[in-house]
Amino acid sequence: MFYSLPLEVIGNNRPWVAEILGFHPEYMFDRRFLRPHSDYSRANGAGTRGITRYYLLDEGPIYEVQEYQSWRSQDRYYCFVEGRSLNRLSLEEVWQWLTKSAISASMFCQQRRSG
Repeated sequence: MFYSLPLEVIGNNRPWVAEILGFHPEYMFDRRFLRPHSDYSRANGAGTRGITRYYLLDEGPIYEVQEYQSWRSQDRYYCFVEGRSLNRLSLEEVWQWLTKSAISASMFCQQRRSG
């Protein structure tokens, strides 16, 4: 099941959504940025308000979102989809999830090699 996340473009501030793939030595997390579908039907003439970008989020992955509330205010958060709801996560919860996933993958590979 997919969840459609609408984010507004405000001025030159472009929102984005990225799937967290694992750890990265330089940027903390390895990410895959999602391509949005943009709706210009409510845009003003200058294109500084009213443009909405829709991101389709799937159940399972953890996402990082950068959303703008105003020209100077942004909200950056982590989340996952469960059913029809979007659930926020703290940075610590993302680290725990990735660490558990890495341990599980490592144990699976060891079992396959020995079995």
